[in-house]
Amino acid sequence: MNTEKLLTKDFVILFIINLLACLQFFLGMVVIPRYTMEIFNASASIAGLASGTYVIGALSGRLGTGRMIGDFGSKKVLIISSIFYVVTTALYLPKLSLMFLLINRILNGVAYGIVATTAATIIAQIVPKSRQGEGISNYSLSGILAMAGGPFLAILLLQYTDYRIVFIYNLIF
Repeated sequence: MNTEKLLTKDFVILFIINLLACLQFFLGMVVIPRYTMEIFNASASIAGLASGTYVIGALSGRLGTGRMIGDFGSKKVLIISSIFYVVTTALYLPKLSLMFLLINRILNGVAYGIVATTAATIIAQIVPKSRQGEGISNYSLSGILAMAGGPFLAILLLQYTDYRIVFIYNLIF
């Protein structure tokens, strides 16, 4: 029987960070197209662009993360990118312009990409080598739970509240 501890404090914290970051991602993917069309009177294709720019940002953020981790250390990159993620999430609250929304979606996606990549990197570093498959598999459940619950929560919130409240929930996450 393997006695190396898997569920450490750091593992649980990273699991929660990824769960909340992914939850914010999936909430936004459901809410932003409708928000873009209703608030900015945008077409469906522009609403799709507003949704998709986040993914472009997330991909861009992931590309340079390995180098940043190597240069500055994973903990520092996670802290700074998490702060950047919170700031760009807060920038959904003011209704400034469609262009501002698109730029913020890209920046928020970049922040998400860095946070998610860095958290996964740290997990790979802290999980005992003898339990890496199990540990990374358990960690990936955080994204799966967010994928299952995020869209449901977004639709539920929109039924009973407005966009501002959804964005506040995202900020809390």
